[in-house]
Amino acid sequence: MTALYQPSMLSHMSIESHFSPKPKSIAEVAHSVRNGHDYTCAVKEFLDEVINSTDAPETRYGFYQIPSSFYEDAPIELDSPAHMAHLAGLAENLALLTGSQPPAWTEEEAYFLKEPVVLGGANSRDHIMAETGSAFRRRLLFCGSSLSKLFKKRPRPAA
Repeated sequence: MTALYQPSMLSHMSIESHFSPKPKSIAEVAHSVRNGHDYTCAVKEFLDEVINSTDAPETRYGFYQIPSSFYEDAPIELDSPAHMAHLAGLAENLALLTGSQPPAWTEEEAYFLKEPVVLGGANSRDHIMAETGSAFRRRLLFCGSSLSKLFKKRPRPAA
């Protein structure tokens, strides 16, 4: 993983200013990465924006209120096929949480891996494979639960 900050940068730059403005869509995440930002950091910043703009369902089986602007536009192409698959999986997952159809771009061949990719170390492989949702699994990307922070911050009602 590429370091986002060099120690010399920290002395005169705040971390918050590095992502100003924060990515507000999957397309903006891709632009941010293309401009040199670390993929993991860009996605985390984006998911924080999603969480801050999302309303939890009113009922246990209701839908999340997530603005479609977060996932409707296709990202520009990135060098990493795993990142492309991950962005499409995020878009599909967010759309399904709202009760909407995923954007058509998520079905394009560029967003599917040809070989399985399992993120994480050997000790976490079984857990990651078990926790990966269908939007990622069908792309052969095993990354665990990408939206667990959303579910913790904006949980469904118990009953």
